[in-house]
Parts: sequence; C-alpha cells; structure tokens
Amino acid sequence: MFEIEEYGREKVMARFDTMPDRVHRALLQFVHVTVLTLKAHIVRDKLHGQVLNLRTGKLAGSIQSDVKDSTNEIVGSVYSSTTATPYNRAHEYGATIPDRVPKKAKVLHWMSGGKHVFAMRARGFVLPERSYLRSGLKDMKTQIIEGMKKTAVMEASK
Repeated sequence: MFEIEEYGREKVMARFDTMPDRVHRALLQFVHVTVLTLKAHIVRDKLHGQVLNLRTGKLAGSIQSDVKDSTNEIVGSVYSSTTATPYNRAHEYGATIPDRVPKKAKVLHWMSGGKHVFAMRARGFVLPERSYLRSGLKDMKTQIIEGMKKTAVMEASK
C-alpha cells in the first residue's frame, strides 16, 4: 500500500497541478525551435539545389513560419507566402499551363535571356511537381515526432 504523509501531500499535489503547464511550455518552446529549423532546412537545402535552384531568391524569401498557441493545442506552420510568389503552388504540386494567345493585342511579348520575344501564341506545358515544403517536412518527420515525445516525457518526469 502507498500512503502520502500529510506534510508531503501538498508538494506532490502541487507538482501534479503544474505538470500540464510545464509540459505545454516545453512543447511550445520545442515547436518554436522546430519551426525555425524546418524553415531553415527548406530555404537552405530545398531551395538551393536539392529540389529547386536559386534564381531570384523570391521563393526562398517568401518562406514564412508561425506558431499559434492555445490552451489545448500548439500549431507550428511553415508556408510560402502566395502574395510574394504566385508560382509557389505550381512548384509544390505541379501544374498544367495552357496555351496562351493574345486577347486584346496582336502578339504576346515577354523577355527571355535578356531578349524581347514576340509571338502569336505560347504553347502550354506541364510543370512537374517539385515539392520543397512537403518534402522538407518529410525529411524532418521522425526528428519532430521523437523530439515531441522526448520533450513531453522529460517535462512530465521532472
């Protein structure tokens, strides 16, 4: 049989009462660090050669991170700002770009290799999937899960 003496009972109960707060704070700190680590991995590795090569730096500069904390959950996010780079989704998931023809003008105009290009139409093409966000998360999945378990267990056992 197990008994708690009266003078130790309050200490034990206080420890149990603060445990959820300690675990929550520790997990919140872990999520903050992990989100920044994931963001750095995506920018440094995925967008500098593993998946896409750096061209203008706009896509790498559009990578944002955020942590939302509430009583019952902590949500960490790493995402690409669509306002900075409207093509980020096409790279992440792939896309089918249709043929383009001028609507009001006689010809289309764009720059390619520093030269002006004029054409009556531009052929469509299929842009293959080049996942940088999902593949970055997949790279760190095990590390994230193990880190969360370890953090929760360590804080609960203090």
